[in-house]
Amino acid sequence: MTNEELRLWLEAQGFTIHKNHFSDKLNLCNWLASRKIRATIRDCESNPKKLCLIIHPFSTNLHGSCHVVEIEITGEYDSNWFKLQCYSLSPIEVVKNLETIEGRLISAWNCISDE
Repeated sequence: MTNEELRLWLEAQGFTIHKNHFSDKLNLCNWLASRKIRATIRDCESNPKKLCLIIHPFSTNLHGSCHVVEIEITGEYDSNWFKLQCYSLSPIEVVKNLETIEGRLISAWNCISDE
């Protein structure tokens, strides 16, 4: 599966596509995707909106063609910023496992506590 096919699939799943302003010679992919998390999740302390699930695809031609994807949520809790992610995924793994990965990231976020 190519990153372009992944982009089309993500759009069909309700993700918004954004320009990746950090694409360069090492990352040829010029887009990323986001979608507000629909499940019950603790809010970020800094942002009044629900947290977003962010999909970061990477594509390079160094040492052959390589396509990997990171899925993350980022938020502030107790004045500390947390970036929770699942990384080094193939585009096919994203399609097959997105719902499970999203659920695990939400569970991890909701488990962060003062203790």
